[in-house]
Order: sequence, then structure tokens, then C-alpha cells
Amino acid sequence: MKYQVLDRIFNKALSLRKFERLELDKNFCILDTSEQVQRFADRPEEVMLGKDVRLSFPEFIGIEDILISILQG
Repeated sequence: MKYQVLDRIFNKALSLRKFERLELDKNFCILDTSEQVQRFADRPEEVMLGKDVRLSFPEFIGIEDILISILQG
């Protein structure tokens, strides 16, 4: 019995994990999204192409300089 439990725990790590993503331009406007990225937004109705990502994900407010430096490499 205990081996079945361990087997389930270890095999769960091998299952595929899905990641959600946002693609932004240099002005923080949404260029592309994955299928269910809205699930993680504070305001899911604002997750639309062309909209400022900070409207739906306020955690981006205040870290613009960091994001710009990442974009610039």
C-alpha cells in the first residue's frame, strides 16, 4: 500500500505541466497571451491584446525599469 502512495507522488512530478504566458511590447501592451492567463489576473476582463498589462496585473507597477532592462538584455 505505501509503495502505491510513493509511486503516485513520484509519478506526478513526471506529468506535463502547463505554463501560462504573456507577451508584451516595450510599452507594456499585451501582444499575445496563452489560453488561460486571465486566471492569474486581478482584473481578468482587462487581459486583451493592445491593453496595458498593468491594468490587469498591478504587480508590474513599479518594476518597469527592471522589465525594460530585461528586454534590452
